[in-house]
Amino acid sequence: MRGGTMRTYGAWINGEARPGRGELVELVEPATGRPFARLAQCAPEDLEEAVDAAWRAHEESGWRSWAPLERAQVLNRCADALRREAQTIARLETQNVGRPLKETLRNVELAADAFAYFASLTTHIRGATVPMGPGLFDYTLREPYGVCGIITPWNNPIVLSAWKVAAGLAAGNALVVKPATLTPISLMRIAELLDESGLPAGLLNLVPGPGSAIGDRLVRHPRIRKVSFTGSTEVGKNVMRGAAGHLARVSLELGGKSPSIVFADADIRLAADGAIPAMFANAGQMCTARSRILVADDVYEDFLELLVERVRRLRIGDPFEPATDIGPVISEQQMHAVLGFLERARRDGATVAVGGGRAQGPGLDSGFFVQPTVLVDVSDVMEVVCEEVFGPVVVVDRFATEEEAILRSNSSRYGLSATIWTRDLARAHRVAARLEAGTVTVNTTKVSYVYAPFGGYKESGLGRELGLEGLAEFLQYKNVIVSVPPA
Repeated sequence: MRGGTMRTYGAWINGEARPGRGELVELVEPATGRPFARLAQCAPEDLEEAVDAAWRAHEESGWRSWAPLERAQVLNRCADALRREAQTIARLETQNVGRPLKETLRNVELAADAFAYFASLTTHIRGATVPMGPGLFDYTLREPYGVCGIITPWNNPIVLSAWKVAAGLAAGNALVVKPATLTPISLMRIAELLDESGLPAGLLNLVPGPGSAIGDRLVRHPRIRKVSFTGSTEVGKNVMRGAAGHLARVSLELGGKSPSIVFADADIRLAADGAIPAMFANAGQMCTARSRILVADDVYEDFLELLVERVRRLRIGDPFEPATDIGPVISEQQMHAVLGFLERARRDGATVAVGGGRAQGPGLDSGFFVQPTVLVDVSDVMEVVCEEVFGPVVVVDRFATEEEAILRSNSSRYGLSATIWTRDLARAHRVAARLEAGTVTVNTTKVSYVYAPFGGYKESGLGRELGLEGLAEFLQYKNVIVSVPPA
């Protein structure tokens, strides 16, 4: 897909593409370090137009009052279109994000699944009757908020955007979305496909731009009644502060420092195999990355040997090549941030078991490639153990008892996901019940399914994506009490 005319992207407001009034910036391909597109960012005036368009659409299009199956038809048509265009969209995503093509192809399918799933939930937006005694009839309604503000991240833009956009529209809302400045392209295509699928103009508006000019104003805007944000914990706290000024509802999917616990009775080959996608998919740029591995003393050496062997076999390279396992990180800035973590970890006493630096060689030198890295000889107070690296870096340490493994796993300020490896079913349930994490997996690594709620404990966030709970985040309750006097 490389080469050809450099396209300029911008805003999507009231059903049409238009350039933003802000700065024109270049989008850089992470694998090559070269510009491949331009983005005309938005200015505050563009944001105001987007919010106005969303309010008009919410009030005048009747979308919130469409029959549930009519809303579902629009979302299903978008899902079908995503599947038809999977190859083209996945290649755009790979060029923009640097994620291997075999991963982005799957991600387009997951985005389509989100639209199809939330389409199926439109008929499940129901209230209830409440017993009140003689003379009164009480019932509840589930209603959309109106206009919702959405801020999406750069690491998995098509999937994480689809989760929010599909749920918000299924619930009957109008949306104003600020995509990540680094990766706006796939969401722009979703907007075009929804327009072609029959979504009334103004219900979905995209305003890419810097957080200070667009994101902060979006969450503070008095006409935004609900904010859904995915990103770092520190920015999430600022989002919450901004929305508090007018008490907009907030849901936050934030950072993580998630553990894997490998017990002595585990199938350690299966655990070592599972550690690869759990940590190194998307070059480790996942909030759910199981970046801390705690291994029972009895199997520590054997597990570490298996893990290092598997990491050494990972192929780093051009994300468009089918054999590539690890692509680049998103930007030069992110590459230097990850390398900084590694430098400080060595200074703190950690030992590099494999990797540990910038990946170099033919086809790699101009891109933002970091070697997949395993660190040992770590302690729980080290920065690399406590903080989210957001790169291909995993730390491995040992533990003596089940209680120790639980306490050390829970010592993190984060609580997004966790994985347990054991053949003991009683232990699996016992430990899962005590881990402070929004999703716990046992002998498997995938943590998000469209049918099930996803979100974090502690500083990993508020609210849930996906499942019935994900739809509920975009709905509010109304209670109606009717006097029914006797005849």
